[in-house]
Amino acid sequence: MPSPLRFIGIAMLIGAAIEGSFMLLPVMLKKRRCTEETDAVCVGVRHETYHNRQDGQDHDRYVIEWEYWYDSQMYRSNETRRAPVEEGTHRTIRLDPKRPEQFVSGDDPAFAMMAFSVGMLGVIGAAMVAVSLLNGG
Repeated sequence: MPSPLRFIGIAMLIGAAIEGSFMLLPVMLKKRRCTEETDAVCVGVRHETYHNRQDGQDHDRYVIEWEYWYDSQMYRSNETRRAPVEEGTHRTIRLDPKRPEQFVSGDDPAFAMMAFSVGMLGVIGAAMVAVSLLNGG
């Protein structure tokens, strides 16, 4: 009979695959579509508080309004972040040339942390499966 270690490892691998598919994949695809670089300037910051059902606490977030030019046309698009940005701040963004109102700013620490956690979940799960197989369980 397979060891509980293998079952836990397989569950972790499945969890990493599900989280990667539903949370990381859309962001990665958006980043892949956003190929044109341009300079954007922060023209507005709005503070919001939201309630997180998972931890039962209120959290702050900031809606940042960016203004930028692409193909001789001005665009204004919003981005939600956990930390504020000062109005007047310049940042290089990458936008989707087919839909210039969609962009990525490239410095999203939440995405980096999520990618790291999914990767670690997968690595630990794979290691647990490998150990159980090596131990004959």
